[in-house]
Amino acid sequence: MTPLTGCMPACAPMRKHKGTAMTRPKVSVCMPVFRGSRYIVDAIESVLAQDYRDFELLVIDDCSGDCTDAIVREYAVQDPRVSFVANDSNLGMVANWNCCLAMARGSYIKFLFQDDVLTYADSLGKMVRVLDDDPEVSLVASARRVINGYSEVLREESFFEHSISARGAEVIRYCILKHGNVIGEPSAVLFRSEQAMRGFSIGYRQIVDLEMWFHLLEQGCFVYINEPLCGFRVHAH
Repeated sequence: MTPLTGCMPACAPMRKHKGTAMTRPKVSVCMPVFRGSRYIVDAIESVLAQDYRDFELLVIDDCSGDCTDAIVREYAVQDPRVSFVANDSNLGMVANWNCCLAMARGSYIKFLFQDDVLTYADSLGKMVRVLDDDPEVSLVASARRVINGYSEVLREESFFEHSISARGAEVIRYCILKHGNVIGEPSAVLFRSEQAMRGFSIGYRQIVDLEMWFHLLEQGCFVYINEPLCGFRVHAH
């Protein structure tokens, strides 16, 4: 498996405040940000409210130019699990996702986008237990709530009628038959960092996440939790 290339030199060095513990966490919650100040407090608060505590929250700002910097730095002062990185130049969406992967120290990767949320206090713990319990599982996904700009629930979405466990190849075929991503967005999944070191493909502008899910599913099995463990925000911005 080829490790990430072309990412680390472009990312700003990690900036941690004094006293941050350097013990490797089990989970890296990665939050790539671009002009995210409107909703990022909700996103961060939903992570810090988790019952499962063995995580780092890595926020990488891609030259937003808004007050994202000030918001996240305040959280980093208060909680040593929060780290903030400001890129020296705008890298673009996929490259910034890869910076998150390159800088993450956790064994597991949980993306949470700047305007999304974890819906329950045990959302992270439920997904972590799946990977802990079965080393053959390479990708965990969940149902999601679709919320609006005021955090009101518009609907719940699930691609399966119940929780399932399946071989990765079967899920890939199912996605192809359905002509779409029936796994979910990055905020709805958890995976092992060592299996994703190749990074997201910068050759894609669409279905970037699905291409990575296929890469992970080629390496193991899939588990779907039919509970809305995250909130996917749809809004005018």
